[in-house]
Amino acid sequence: MFIEEKAIFTQEKQDDITELSQIITGLFKAHDRILAMVKDMRKAIKKGWDFDFIGFKEMLLDHKNYEDETVYPKLDQELDEATKEAIIVRINEIT
Repeated sequence: MFIEEKAIFTQEKQDDITELSQIITGLFKAHDRILAMVKDMRKAIKKGWDFDFIGFKEMLLDHKNYEDETVYPKLDQELDEATKEAIIVRINEIT
C-alpha cells in the first residue's frame, strides 16, 4: 500500500480533476480506512475484544479487486511510457 502511494500516486498531479485523479483520491481514503481498521484490530487483540476478521478480509479483497480491475487498467491506459518507466524505477528504489 505504501509503495503504491509513493511510487504511483505521487506521479499524478494532485490538482488534476480527471477521473484518474478522483480514483487516486478515493484510494488514499480507502488506504486510510484500512490503516484505521488495522489499528482497531491491534487494539482488539491486545484487549481480548472481538474483531470482525472476516469482514476485514472481505474489505481487503474488495479493495484489491477494485485496484486490479479498475485502477491499474486505468493507469495503464492513461499514463505515458515515460511515466510508467518512472514508476518502475521508483518502485525499485523503494523496495
